[in-house]
Amino acid sequence: MWSLLQAAYGSYSFEEREDRTPGILDPITCARRLRKDELKRIRAAARACGLFFAVEMITILIDDQKLMSLFHPDGPRQIRYTNVKYTEHFKQLESFCLLEEETQPEKIKFFSTYFSVPKSEPVGADRAIFNGKKLGEHFSPPPSTNLADVPRILKEIKKISDESPNGLSFVSGDFRHFFHQLEVSESSSSLFGLALAGKGKVGPRFFRYRGMPMGWCFSPIIAQSVSWAVLTHHEREEKNYFEIPETGLENPPMFLFIKDGEKIVGLMTVYYDNYLVCTADDQMAKDISARILRNAKHFGVVIKEHFCWTTEQLTLLDPETGTRCVAPPDNQIPHEPGAKPKKCEIFTFLGVEIAYIMQR
Repeated sequence: MWSLLQAAYGSYSFEEREDRTPGILDPITCARRLRKDELKRIRAAARACGLFFAVEMITILIDDQKLMSLFHPDGPRQIRYTNVKYTEHFKQLESFCLLEEETQPEKIKFFSTYFSVPKSEPVGADRAIFNGKKLGEHFSPPPSTNLADVPRILKEIKKISDESPNGLSFVSGDFRHFFHQLEVSESSSSLFGLALAGKGKVGPRFFRYRGMPMGWCFSPIIAQSVSWAVLTHHEREEKNYFEIPETGLENPPMFLFIKDGEKIVGLMTVYYDNYLVCTADDQMAKDISARILRNAKHFGVVIKEHFCWTTEQLTLLDPETGTRCVAPPDNQIPHEPGAKPKKCEIFTFLGVEIAYIMQR
C-alpha cells in the first residue's frame, strides 16, 4: 500500500518532515457522502452485475464484524502521537466532518499518525495523509486491485484503434476526494484513531477518522470496487455494454471489454477513482457517458471531472509501446503545406497523452 501511495503522489518522502511547515488543506467538501444506506445500494448494484469481488469489499465498510475479523492485534495498544504542528489541519479536518473528537480514548483500539504532503494543484495546498502503515501490519493482506499499467492501457487502445478506421471515442473522469466520500461507521472507526500531541492545559486530544483513510491497506481495493460498481450499473431494460461472465467476477478485472460478436470494439479500465472508456462507436460513448453521470447522481457520488470526446474531436496519438507521447510544436496538429494549422489540446489519462483534442 505504501509503495502505491508513493507511486501515485511522486517522489516526495512519505515520512513526517519536522522541517516542513504544513500548508492549508485542499477543502474536502464531499466527505462521508456514501454512508451505510448508499453503500448497501451500491453493493446491490455490484451483485446484480456479477461483480462479486465488489460485493465482498463493500461489505467490509458496511459490516463492522467483517472489518473487525480482519484486524489482528498483537500486544498492548500503543498511542502514537501526531506532531502538534498539525493542529490547524485537525481543525480543518473536523470542519470537513472527517475527524470526530473522542473524549474516551480507551474506546479507540488502534492509533495511527497523520501528516501531509504538498499538492501540485492547487499550488500551496496540502493533501491530508492518514499514516496507516503500522495499522496495515495488523491486517491480512488485501486482494490485488489488478490495475492496468499505462503501457498495457495504451496497447489495448491501439488494438481497438487498428480495427477502427473511423477513429475512437473516449469517456474519462475521476471522482472527487473519493476515499473520503466513503464513510467508516462509528464502531469501525475505533481502528482509525489519531492522537494530537499537546502539553499542559492544551493536553493531547484524541480523534476518530470517519472517512475511509487513504493510508489504510484495504482502502485501494475498496475504492476500486465501489468505482466498478457505480460505473457498470445499468437498469434491467438497458443494454449492458460490458462483457461480464455469466458466473460473475470473483476478482477485479484489469479491463471490461465491449464486443461486437467476437470482435472487441471498446473497453473500460478503472484506476482507483479514475476511469477510462474507449469505443469505436460515438453514440455508444455518449450513452455510456450519460449513464455514468446518471449513476453518480443516483448513488450520491461526486465526480470531479468528466469528459466525453468523440471521433469528430479526436486524433489518436501513436502510443508505441507505452512511451510518453510528445505534444506537437505550438500545440498545432501536423497539417499539409499551405493549409491552416489546427490548434489542439492534449487528452490525457493518468498523466499520459493519448489523443489530440481538436478545437472547433
